[in-house]
Amino acid sequence: MTIKQELLSELDKIVAHTAEQTIFRRRSNQYLYVGLAWVYLWWVRANKIDGFLEEQYAKFQITGHSNDGEEKFTRLLRLTWRLDWADESKATLQQWSLALRKIHIQYTTNNNAFKTDAQEKLVQFIVAKGGLRALIGADKYYIDINEEVAPKSKSKGGRTADEGAIIANKHLELGELHFANAKPISSIQSNKPIPVNLNGYALALIRVNRNDTFDVLATVNCPTSACVRLIGVLD
Repeated sequence: MTIKQELLSELDKIVAHTAEQTIFRRRSNQYLYVGLAWVYLWWVRANKIDGFLEEQYAKFQITGHSNDGEEKFTRLLRLTWRLDWADESKATLQQWSLALRKIHIQYTTNNNAFKTDAQEKLVQFIVAKGGLRALIGADKYYIDINEEVAPKSKSKGGRTADEGAIIANKHLELGELHFANAKPISSIQSNKPIPVNLNGYALALIRVNRNDTFDVLATVNCPTSACVRLIGVLD
């Protein structure tokens, strides 16, 4: 066997190995998403029992506090995953606690959508966001070291593109929270099913008639973020 043939044979084995590793990584990610959803839903139930979680934290000597009343979920992760701030688990704790806060917002602002199959739907939520790093926004800080980093240009208002994106995302989050609790300005009864997204939203094209009645001409099922953005643009 020539050196080229040996290299080609070894290349085939490498490709087989990396393909197998990719499958394991995807399964591992899915297993993590299931675990995070399970832990969160357990917390929802446990949090309703006065003093129960504090008893468990004290039992395992887990200290910490909320941030202005906002649950940070770090103590929950230390309880369920046995992680510790003092070792290499610190970065994992930070990332997973951010993920649980995103899950918490999704769950509390769209509670009706999770009355059935809540765990599976939360897993789908993470996947739909592009995975854990995309969910918490960590992918925005990835830098390709092989590319020259261009200086960040600022807008007329003095903001960089990243700062503008952060503000836009915050506005979007506030918009989603607003519509999750908003009172309807009107209600309709459709004689045909209207496709909605996971959170129960859809966009509709409505036409007014001369007698002040309204016709629903078309509906579209779009992601909640897209619905909120379009309403913000058209309002």
